[in-house]
Parts: sequence; C-alpha cells; structure tokens
Amino acid sequence: MNSIIVTLANFSGIFFVPPTSTFTTYNVWHSIQNEIHQQLASQKAYEENFNYLRKTLFNKDWSLTMNKYAGYDPIIFDKFYKGYKPKTILTRTPFNVNVQVPKTLDWRNSTIVGPVKDQGQCGSCWAFSAVSALESQVMKVLNKSVSLSEQDMVDCVKNIGSSGCCDGCMGGEMYSVYQYLLDNQNGQDDTEKQYPYVGVDQDCNALPSSVNNVKITNYVTLPVADEEAMVKALFLVGPLSVGVDANIDWQLYEKGIYNPTPEQCSTDPDDQDHGVTVVGYGSENGLDYWIIRNSWGNDWGEKGYMRLAKGTNACGVANSVIYPIVTKSYGQNQCLNSHPECPSEVCYTDCPCACFIPSSASPCLCSAATCSC
Repeated sequence: MNSIIVTLANFSGIFFVPPTSTFTTYNVWHSIQNEIHQQLASQKAYEENFNYLRKTLFNKDWSLTMNKYAGYDPIIFDKFYKGYKPKTILTRTPFNVNVQVPKTLDWRNSTIVGPVKDQGQCGSCWAFSAVSALESQVMKVLNKSVSLSEQDMVDCVKNIGSSGCCDGCMGGEMYSVYQYLLDNQNGQDDTEKQYPYVGVDQDCNALPSSVNNVKITNYVTLPVADEEAMVKALFLVGPLSVGVDANIDWQLYEKGIYNPTPEQCSTDPDDQDHGVTVVGYGSENGLDYWIIRNSWGNDWGEKGYMRLAKGTNACGVANSVIYPIVTKSYGQNQCLNSHPECPSEVCYTDCPCACFIPSSASPCLCSAATCSC
C-alpha cells in the first residue's frame, strides 16, 4: 500500500498513514474549527484519538478520520453530542405482518426524509431522533415537505412517565417525545420556523402548530433485537427512531459499513447513549447494512449518514425501536359540499362525505355543520 510519512510534534516516532486519511497537527485542526468545536477540544484528546485511529487504518469495511470531533475526549463528547438516556420500560408490540419486502430500501429517495440536521453542543439526540421519524410520518400524510421543531421538545418535554424524563440538553428518551405530544399540544409539534433550534435549554414556549389537520395518535415499540420486524416496519411504515451505542468509532466515522464485534460496539441495551433514525437498508459486497441518519450535520460521515452492519444487532440498533402513528384530523365546523342544494363556492373542504353532519336549519353553511368522524 502506498503511504505518506506524517510527523507529529509531541508524538514519538514516525507513522505511516494512507493518503486517504486526513491528518493535520492539532494547532492546524483547531484553527479551522468553528468556535463551538474549539471550546471543549484539547490537544491531549486529539493525540489520543489519532493513536486510536492508527489502529483502524487498514480495516476493509469502514474508515475513520480526524474530523470535526477529533479533538474531543470521548467522555466530553458523550456529554455534549449524544444524550440518549433510556429509562422507561416499554410494552413491546410484535410486528407479525406477512409481507414481501424489497432487497434494498432507501427512504431518502422519496419525499419523506428531509435534510440532515445538527444538534450542536447539546445532548438532544433523543429529540432529533424522535422528531425525525415524526417528520417522515407527517410528510407522508400531507404529501409535502415539513421541518418540525426539536427545540420545542428540548424545552417542553419534562416529567414524562415514571422516569420523569427529560432534561433538555442533558439528555432524554424518544418515547417521552411521543407521549408528551399525545398528552399536550394537541398531538402536534411546532414547525422549525415557529420554534427554531438554538441548542440550549429554554423555558417552554410552544405555539399552536402551523401543521394543520395532522397529529400523533399513538406510537409503537418493536420487540428487542428483532431486526426482521425492523425491516417490515421500515418498509410498511417508514423511518424508525432507534437508540445505539455510539462509541469512539461513531465519533470519528468517515465512510463504509461499520461492522463491529459486540466487544467493539455494545449490543447491551444499558449501553445505548445516542438516538438516531434508520431510513433504509441495503447490501454491498455481501455485507448487509442499515442506513442511519444522524444529527451531527452533513459534514460528518457519509453526508450525515452512516451505514451500520445489519443482522447482528450491531451497536444495539434493534434494542429500542419506536415509531409514531400519525393520522389526519378534522376540527369542528368543517364541511363538505355533499348537500345537493349547496353550490361549490359556498362550502368546500376535504372532510369525507361520511363525516358531514349538516344542520337541518341551514345545510349549506359551514358554520352550521360539523365534521365528526
């Protein structure tokens, strides 16, 4: 293999680094990072991460790189860039559906997966994971692009369930997002435009959502470690919110199919610390993989995504799978022009005919009718 020689100040010796691996001295790396990434970085952590990276340079399935997170000690990184804290024991629902699934599936090729987002220096991955799956369901129902608010969840999802989740930038769990919306805000998250993401804890200031006529009505949690159920649900429903053990390989991930052993990346549910979204699956050179949408920006990994080995519950990807059920809703005083005497210009909405309850006194006036299914 061709290589280049890289000499690092404060390192002993000369290392051989493949030309595909990006490496600079800490000072150069630090100078090109934005202020957020400079704040908690250290030369010691950068050098330790580089030493770790050297051990994986010749891995054939995936590669790591000295990326924007290379200057972080893994403990510091865990605190500020993850945030999934699974505490609630949930009832699992078998997904025993007899369906023929395709060999490959990528929801990014549809209109129900939006651009990759960046949680920044806030342990809000749980909100991004849950909202990502919710966005997809809302877009699926409305057939239009929608960006929902993670900040709404960071600020407002508090004291949910027996665990008392969640704690904003200090962590939380995806289930609590859906349970909160079922109990509050009329089942609707605000849009990103209404409640922009700032990546810090604030007081709850939710507004009536501008996403009309669609709301969460329930959620489903799949059985632990059942990747077959994941495939079926992903095909029939759409993107899934999941937790993983996002170890140092995730922190420095560059490209390829991450195919770790259980010793490299834990399958234990208690070791999960990061919320992400599964948006598809595929296969390359005989190795099956999940397509993982992360919330670390599109300059991490494969344009914001990772391919994670499928079939071995790698990093615990199948331990805590959840997705929301979203339905179209109709408010009061909506009516359809179903009465033969009503001209079309008087009253028209998309309320189904079967739901139209006219007023006997004035069958043509919307204000005198209700839409109640």
